[in-house]
Amino acid sequence: MRTPSGDAIYYVIERGTHEELMAADGLYANLCRVQSTAVTIEERLDELEERLNAQRPTFNAQRVTSQGREDERPAVSARG
Repeated sequence: MRTPSGDAIYYVIERGTHEELMAADGLYANLCRVQSTAVTIEERLDELEERLNAQRPTFNAQRVTSQGREDERPAVSARG
């Protein structure tokens, strides 16, 4: 939070070591769980995206004209 002059105001809500704060199951513990869950979800989404990309068939684009696909047309010499 900031005052109208822009100075920051800090509130100390809980105090202790990580282990003590986690055991107290207060705000700090909740914030740690939320952050951990967000990272886990992001990692899982990355894994799913990689699996999806690996399963997609490769697409070989070919130019198609009124005369058929490029690789099916007879070769034309430079003389016509």
